Amino acid sequence: MATPQTPNPNQPPPVVLASNLNPPPVFPLPNANWLSLPVVPPPFPQGPFPPPTIANPGTGQWPGPSTSPGTGLGGPPTAPAHGIITAAAVTAGGSGYTSAPTVTVNTTTGSGANLVAVESGGVVTGIQVLNGGVGYAATDTITISGGGGTGATGTITVAP
Repeated sequence: MATPQTPNPNQPPPVVLASNLNPPPVFPLPNANWLSLPVVPPPFPQGPFPPPTIANPGTGQWPGPSTSPGTGLGGPPTAPAHGIITAAAVTAGGSGYTSAPTVTVNTTTGSGANLVAVESGGVVTGIQVLNGGVGYAATDTITISGGGGTGATGTITVAP
């Protein structure tokens, strides 16, 4: 332990510019009869540390993931749907339409699509995809019928 130093009242207290001096620097303590103690930083804690203790785990929380497959939050994940109709285009507008004709998807695999033709001035000018459905193939076709006219054709684009 360092020997207490008696300060000189005519000099200011010492100033330490480095923390790794040997012996450790001393600082006068106010209101402690000018006793000085060495300034040594505490050791940095080293692991391993014990696991935390939960004093009150509470109640009503979700119990965590299910341990049995196919239960819990709806079962195992499902693959994303393929074969969705993402776009439709008019290849020929036809003529004589007095109202919007019906668009039918000709498929053996897909279901759920809802396509609507847009008619203006007796001609089919566009096809809107309201619901792309699922399971369609790139080789599927559409038929445009009704609405008082003839000759309109179109194509669909199917996402893989």
